[in-house]
Amino acid sequence: AESEIGGRLRLLRTLCISVLLTMPLFWNLHPLAQLAIASVLQFWPGAYFYKGAYKALRLGVLGMDFLVAVSTTVIYLHSACIALTVHHDVKLYFLSEGVLLSLILFGKYMECTSRYEASEAIRKLIRLQPETANVLRGGTVQAVEIHALTPGDIVQVRSGERVPIDGAVLSGTCTVDESMLTGESELIPKCAGAHMYCGTLCREGDVTLSCAAVSGQTVLAQIIAIVSAAQSEKAPIARLADKIATVFVPVVILVAAGIFCLRYFVLDAGNLRSALNCVCSTLVIACPCALGLATPVAIMVGTGKAAEMGILIKSAESLEHLHSVDTIVLDKTGTITSGHPSVTDILVLD
Repeated sequence: AESEIGGRLRLLRTLCISVLLTMPLFWNLHPLAQLAIASVLQFWPGAYFYKGAYKALRLGVLGMDFLVAVSTTVIYLHSACIALTVHHDVKLYFLSEGVLLSLILFGKYMECTSRYEASEAIRKLIRLQPETANVLRGGTVQAVEIHALTPGDIVQVRSGERVPIDGAVLSGTCTVDESMLTGESELIPKCAGAHMYCGTLCREGDVTLSCAAVSGQTVLAQIIAIVSAAQSEKAPIARLADKIATVFVPVVILVAAGIFCLRYFVLDAGNLRSALNCVCSTLVIACPCALGLATPVAIMVGTGKAAEMGILIKSAESLEHLHSVDTIVLDKTGTITSGHPSVTDILVLD
């Protein structure tokens, strides 16, 4: 979680720097002043895409970051040559470069935010498990870390505490809120022999439990594993998108090269500026392509939102098939309550 927050903050800082450096380019500054600002813009915020393109190239992949890096570099070099050779009545494209970098960085930040919010459901589930448990050892009660528990340990759970393990009640009685597990808002009475589950809340009463499943093996741990696997799994449509994305970027590069040749040698022979403008337009239009971004983000957000509402999706493929579902079968009415009991009837006796 801390690394995710740090990554979001770094990306937000990069976005803010890009926007601040782009704003002066809206004014009619001297070409050399624009070149100075654009140089900082291209090699500071723009370094984000150079790094992404380099990492992808090391894996033998031409990704979306490669398109952004190539297109902004072409725009920058084209405008820099003009700024250094012609000092009056020139048309520079540094503003286009800055706006492009800022817009795509904003899209990256929104994607990062969506991923963080989607994974918040998993973090909430993890926070349900206490870090320590009160264990009866050697005639005394000791606070023991969850990972140090072993099956058969005797654990005390007092009123107001969350159950740290899965186990059976040895002695005592209590009422338990199991809504995080079952969706049932009514408190469940527990007595000797009854099973209690990690993460549920002991509302009233004290009990001792015999540890049956320790950290990593509890029902709660299995739920966390299911949600995590569903978020990281690729759905069939995502695998298709990945296959298309691997050929999309090379095709765009070839199309841009073809357009340059057609413009420079046939349609407007010898006009380098016009040909480069067409190349830049082609690359820029292809840059913000959501093909490689939308599908995984949609899966993460979908499974994350469902987990927040108590709906567990076991696989990305199941999520994809939901659009064709016309009937949902529920095992009991308690799973679709609002979570807050209300008075429906008043019966007067005597």
